[in-house]
Amino acid sequence: MKDQELLEKLAELEHIKWQDWARHIMSEEAISTQRVQRWARLFVTYDELPEKEKEKDRVLARKVLDVIKEKPVPPKVQYIDEASGEIFEKNESGEMVYKGNFLEKGENK
Repeated sequence: MKDQELLEKLAELEHIKWQDWARHIMSEEAISTQRVQRWARLFVTYDELPEKEKEKDRVLARKVLDVIKEKPVPPKVQYIDEASGEIFEKNESGEMVYKGNFLEKGENK
């Protein structure tokens, strides 16, 4: 599935989720007539929504896509010199960078 197709599918699911939520709120809480009227025009299929409303669903769909596409964060590689207490950590370039001394921080318990 292409990214744009996936985006639209996720946006459609977001719209369905919003409809379920809105119907629940309307059945459980006293909300204004104006809000009911505003929401009522949005109780249509995703395809029938005005483009402006579709874009609101796409905003959330893009956030989901960002999470899906995010590369896993590699674990930090540390070297600790037990004798001196020095802590080194491998940076993104693979170089070992001094990060501090655990003996000076009182972490030698």
